[in-house]
Amino acid sequence: MRYRDWWLPAVVAGLVVGAFAAARAVDWGPPDDWTGPRLSLPNKYRAEARAALDAARTGQQEPPTPARVLLGRAREMPVVGRGDVGAPVWSPDGHFIASQVSDGGEVTLQIVHLDALPFPQARAVTVSGATAYAPSHAAWQDHGLFLFSAQVGDEPRQLYWSSYGRDDAAEAALELEADPGAPFVREGTVALTSGGAVYTWELASGSVDQWTSGLARDEHPTLSPDRDLLALTRTDADGADVLLVDLATGVERPLAAGAGDQSHPAWCGDSQVAYLSDASHPGSWDLVVGPGERLLVEGVVPPSEGPPGVSPDGAWIAVVREGARSEVHLVRLDGTYTVEVDVEVLHPRDPVLAEVDGELTLAVTGLWDAEATQRRLYVVELGEGP
Repeated sequence: MRYRDWWLPAVVAGLVVGAFAAARAVDWGPPDDWTGPRLSLPNKYRAEARAALDAARTGQQEPPTPARVLLGRAREMPVVGRGDVGAPVWSPDGHFIASQVSDGGEVTLQIVHLDALPFPQARAVTVSGATAYAPSHAAWQDHGLFLFSAQVGDEPRQLYWSSYGRDDAAEAALELEADPGAPFVREGTVALTSGGAVYTWELASGSVDQWTSGLARDEHPTLSPDRDLLALTRTDADGADVLLVDLATGVERPLAAGAGDQSHPAWCGDSQVAYLSDASHPGSWDLVVGPGERLLVEGVVPPSEGPPGVSPDGAWIAVVREGARSEVHLVRLDGTYTVEVDVEVLHPRDPVLAEVDGELTLAVTGLWDAEATQRRLYVVELGEGP
């Protein structure tokens, strides 16, 4: 080919490549009505924050308590319709997030698929004829099924299955006489409430067992990793306290001495439970670990639903402190140090942790800027861990 035959295509190709590189180098920003993923500004503090943590680990300086850390970019997830996003729940493999979208009196359950290309995709989960959903009362089953509750007509809410929120229709899972509360799934066993009592449901056999009487109001049931114990919040005329139920004997016992001032238990390994307590500061919640009533963080915002955000290995707990502008605190269960993560969105709430492809990842709701009126769902990659 002669020079005059190929120079024009080469120039055009060069211009295309150059324009593409320039576009990637410029933060154009999304349009105002964009509902897809959105990247925050580059993290200019990443290197020095990582160096500070490495120095703390090797004993070169005192562990940061807290250290201001920006460990990744906050990605905004898409949303079905309009409204406030809340109560995020990770799937066990870390590739899907369920959440609720509340717009006035209308609530939608959505599943975000993080691995969808070219961007994460959101899909609504529906039940034919349903008049109301309780999407915050939702849990993932270990083998890829999503469990949630919905109401059809005037009947009590029932539990339904859906397969990762895809196009296949949701199927009825379990019928109860009273509305089911938040289900919690652990390796084939579901813990849930109905009529103020706590039940377990074995998925393999289909057997359902009642563990508490329902004379008081029992909430937030969670199973220990070995499925030998059940932690729950019991509310009566004296307040709310965390109890443990032995699933071999049915014997109940308090986790720690309480006076109606405990709530939202979360297992951290087989023997320790993190929970919220306002015993020291009535009206203000602290993050405490029992047995032993060991204080981890003062003045935290309770999650809207479910337990505090514990990492899959039980080593970290994610919380938002009262008055936080854009910070989420990650506290080690052993209390050695706390890491403050600036998620770069305002007034974060409901932080939850997952392991995604071997890396610790945070999901949190928040406001994009001071003028935003609706909460959105964000994902922050924390790397191999703080």
